[in-house]
Amino acid sequence: MMRPRRLLICENQAFLLTWQLCFH
Repeated sequence: MMRPRRLLICENQAFLLTWQLCFH
């Protein structure tokens, strides 16, 4: 079962934010 695209985008944004914080 595939998740909604909106949820995937939100998760991707959160991942990018945490990645930038870790490797800023």
